[in-house]
Amino acid sequence: MDAKIHRITQSVISNINALGLSDARKRELTSCIHDIDHKLHAVKYHLDNYEQAESAKIGGFSHNYKPPAGAQMINEEPRLIYEVEAFLFQVKSCLDILSRVLKPAFGFNYCSFGDKGDDVIKQLSNNCPASLRTQAERITKLVEGAQDVWLVEVIQMRDAVTHYSRLEGFDCFIEDPYVGGGIATIHYPTMPNGQPVRHYCQSVWQLLLSFCESLLDFAVEAARTPR
Repeated sequence: MDAKIHRITQSVISNINALGLSDARKRELTSCIHDIDHKLHAVKYHLDNYEQAESAKIGGFSHNYKPPAGAQMINEEPRLIYEVEAFLFQVKSCLDILSRVLKPAFGFNYCSFGDKGDDVIKQLSNNCPASLRTQAERITKLVEGAQDVWLVEVIQMRDAVTHYSRLEGFDCFIEDPYVGGGIATIHYPTMPNGQPVRHYCQSVWQLLLSFCESLLDFAVEAARTPR
């Protein structure tokens, strides 16, 4: 269990229980929150796995490691590659599940996070009850802001893995040619955008948590507002 996830989801469930809604609608909203809780833990699981695998590999370099001489070498580690891919998949899956909370909150028949979030924006723009326009505009601004900062990039990378098998530009540990002197230069794994993988995934994790918390707050507010 992750304390940050627990705090967010339990707070939302408490707010839902305090609403004057039908039992059926409360159950639908609560079910969505439980699914989101599950997906957030899945994202954190793969982030933790990656960090453990990377730390283990770094530890291996630190103890009696003999680097190759004469040529640069990319040291690919399947566990690192697959944990990053799984992390990207679970982030996108979490967003898809998150969008479902808008269905009972706004009374939509269907809602999806397709087209990098544009489907949510279209649904809020075209099918939102007039009384919920303020909440719809807040969620739209939230999604658009996230698209500019991180959403589009992470979904594009997930799509690359889905449709093209590999994440082009992702590198594991790169070892520069060893020329002696007792020190070997080994570069940390990097994402296609050049960021160290650990830093990138940690940043996305924090942004995802904040995004989920804000969207859920707006969704509860919409559910509370008379239509």
